[in-house]
Amino acid sequence: MNEQSNNKDRQDEIQENLTEVFKNSSPQEMNEQSAKKNDLKEKEN
Repeated sequence: MNEQSNNKDRQDEIQENLTEVFKNSSPQEMNEQSAKKNDLKEKEN
């Protein structure tokens, strides 16, 4: 039982860290990441 709540806490922490990373990265960087993902998707087709 205790282990599960620990796991939940860890997930919350990870989520918070990701949110921080997104806040800290500039919109430009985000757009470049999206563009790269779209390129990969197009190549697969």
